[in-house]
Amino acid sequence: MGGHKIIALLFTASIFLNGCNDNDKAKNQIPDNERYNYVALKDIDYTPANIEPGTEVAILANLGGKKNVGDTVNYYLFIVINQKTLDTNLILCPEITIDVPSEGVTKTSTTPLLFNMDKGVTTAYFEPTDASKIVAFSDDNLHKLENNPNAGTIQKFLDPQHVVQMVVLDKKDTANRVFRFATAIGKLNFKQIPW
Repeated sequence: MGGHKIIALLFTASIFLNGCNDNDKAKNQIPDNERYNYVALKDIDYTPANIEPGTEVAILANLGGKKNVGDTVNYYLFIVINQKTLDTNLILCPEITIDVPSEGVTKTSTTPLLFNMDKGVTTAYFEPTDASKIVAFSDDNLHKLENNPNAGTIQKFLDPQHVVQMVVLDKKDTANRVFRFATAIGKLNFKQIPW
């Protein structure tokens, strides 16, 4: 990689890291509508990253956003180093999983919003996600299922055609420079609790 490419890569990463890793106090002072843009996943133009399932990644930065509401599933940004190729990649992550072998299930799934870089758990394993099979596990939809657990409610919940898929972007990155990194869509699996 030439010197100019390395400088451009470091510059892009530094802008993203500064925007993503603000302290919690500063995050709470900026309203969501001023901090983030939400763009339909289908409208995002990116170069696909070739990250094999199970590849270890080191998380450098992540971007928050609002939690999923109704039939909307948000994809949150994680900048990672692919430990197999040492490439810097962007992952659009709709959920994270944690191994929980002691509870009889192999993995527990949760929102990427729980990830806390300050916890120091920055090693994860990439699992690709088929965006056409995403289900909207929002609090709203789970309450609908609890209150009306009939076949129609369950069928609508499990139908990926109803899901609105949005990518959370930082408004500071007006040129979407973050998409200079090859990008993959998928889950991040942790062996330790990252919050």
